[in-house]
Amino acid sequence: MARLDNKHIKYIIAGAALVVLLVIVGAWIYIRSERQQMQSVQSELVDMEKQRMQQELDELAAQYQLQYEKLAATSGETSLSFDNDELLAQLESEQERVKQLSQELASVKASNAKRISELTGEINTLRALLRSYIVQIDSLHATNERLVAENQQVKEDYSRISSEASRLSQEKAALSDQVAIAARLDLSGLSVTPLDHRGKSTKRIDKMETLAVSFTIKKNVTAPVGTKAIYVRILNPNDMPMSGEGGAFSFEGQTLQATAAKSIEYTGEDTPVTIYYQITQALLSGSYRADIFADGHRIGHTTFTL
Repeated sequence: MARLDNKHIKYIIAGAALVVLLVIVGAWIYIRSERQQMQSVQSELVDMEKQRMQQELDELAAQYQLQYEKLAATSGETSLSFDNDELLAQLESEQERVKQLSQELASVKASNAKRISELTGEINTLRALLRSYIVQIDSLHATNERLVAENQQVKEDYSRISSEASRLSQEKAALSDQVAIAARLDLSGLSVTPLDHRGKSTKRIDKMETLAVSFTIKKNVTAPVGTKAIYVRILNPNDMPMSGEGGAFSFEGQTLQATAAKSIEYTGEDTPVTIYYQITQALLSGSYRADIFADGHRIGHTTFTL
């Protein structure tokens, strides 16, 4: 009976040991399964975090590019271009850093929690820098808009002043022309009288030795006073100028030869003038023309018949 008891005890011990072993194996399998499950969950969480970080990097890249383009659009427009260029260089550097972080994030292992944490810190730093750049760029943009508006106002003022100056210049030129026209000498009572050798009027062409050209220069308070050279140019019936000792004078860009001339003192009042031409060539019967010139202008003309 004692042997049976010992044997029974051995079976009991063996069974208990088997149960313990099964428990241990089951516990190990359970723990391993839980660990694998936890690792799987952790891996999924890390992947989700990496996706979130990548999305944030993409947003940062887009924002940096937007700020770069916004700043570049105003470069060179004002005296702020130096500050703009410096900021553009900084933005380019940060854009390159975002690109590098994106590449490193794609390659970092999920198990490298330390580096992932470091990358998160660098992303936060880039975001803080972005906010700082946005403030600076908005300030520069506002200043640029103000300067552009001021520049536009200056241009408008300059255009208005230039237009006003041009108008005044035109009015001055027109007034000067009017004054010049008003200052021109004018005459009245122009006549040509043939004289014989005794200085008496004659109608016989073979007796004519002198032509007396008489007229009155009218009163003109705007005309310059002083010595005036008066020129007479007589054209014969063939429209040929009659030669004489009147000398040369300018008229409308041409140099003409005067038939006769005389210097007078003009005081601005009515001034009678008579110029004598000594006939030195054979006269033709027909209609003649006499033109009177002074100060580069033709101040009168008449026709007469011999």
